[in-house]
Amino acid sequence: EIVGGEMVKDVMDEAATSTWLSDVLDARDPRKAIGVPEVEHLAHGYLRQGDRAAQGALVQLARLIALMPVASEKLYDATARGAEKALRIKAGALSSCASFVLGVGEEAAGEYLHVLLPSILSTLSDTDKKVRLAALEALYNISRVVRNDLALFAGQILAALCRAFVETDAEVQSGLEVVDDQLKSIFLECRTLPVSTMLAALS
Repeated sequence: EIVGGEMVKDVMDEAATSTWLSDVLDARDPRKAIGVPEVEHLAHGYLRQGDRAAQGALVQLARLIALMPVASEKLYDATARGAEKALRIKAGALSSCASFVLGVGEEAAGEYLHVLLPSILSTLSDTDKKVRLAALEALYNISRVVRNDLALFAGQILAALCRAFVETDAEVQSGLEVVDDQLKSIFLECRTLPVSTMLAALS
């Protein structure tokens, strides 16, 4: 059990982590939950432990979280109940991306962005509104923790946001504008960001 990010006694293998993550996300109530604290605490616990096994477990956890939005669509049947569960896990996995980043903190988070961001960006154009909102929330919350490291992915991020701006839902459109403003502000402040990257993304 992980409480308050204490060090982990037993590092879970991939199968156990996958089962644990699915159970946590399935039980999560998005109407009440803010992020996924279980993921944040586990990531922080592994980071504090710091040995090779825990470092490997962090990489494994990040990869499983990133795969979960895609895997959730294939793991459950096409019944209404199965579709509802898949949606809950998919949106929860996106929230988990931000919770993972919060758990490892600003200094370490940059090492995992290449794993987590593609999953978030690909779901900005998902067919379900709840998933699109979860992706925007995750991107916004990550940007509040990690600023300079995000500049390395500016082209991908801005291109995904531009594609998403065909959005017709007012709530998602509002979220897009908030995230877009936040990220552009971060990128414009970054002295190491090539101008060509911004121009290519915005063209």
